[in-house]
Amino acid sequence: MGEGLKLDWSEIIQSIIVFTAGAGFTLFLRWSTARATKQKDFVERLTSVESELANVQTKLDPLWKVVQSSIAKDLTHPSPQFKRADELLRKLLALTITDQERIELRKVLTERSFSKDAEVKDTERLKAKVMLDVMDLVLIEAASGKPLEYALIEKEAR
Repeated sequence: MGEGLKLDWSEIIQSIIVFTAGAGFTLFLRWSTARATKQKDFVERLTSVESELANVQTKLDPLWKVVQSSIAKDLTHPSPQFKRADELLRKLLALTITDQERIELRKVLTERSFSKDAEVKDTERLKAKVMLDVMDLVLIEAASGKPLEYALIEKEAR
């Protein structure tokens, strides 16, 4: 070998170490950027799903109120024997019903759901049964001021 070509192994090893460290750092930066991008994409998708869910919830929340209103109208009767039930249903719709009146309404609806009275149609019996559940859903939601599923979760947590 010629004397002009002198290998300095320490410089070669140092160059390899610097190159490897640089390549490793570059790979780490690419991996970090990709991960951050994936996390950002995930957060954006999650935000989008939350927005869609809120939109659906906004459409569903009034559903129980509409169902309750419709059933209450169907349960009103011109007959004097149902006058008190009609009063309680109006208070329920106005969300001014007291706890005691609510208990009374539940009793009236239960009686109506099993009534053999000729004035009470089969559809009224069924709607009285449905109203027992629907009125609870609406009152829970109204009392909490939150969408129904959150109100129910909070109620169960207590």
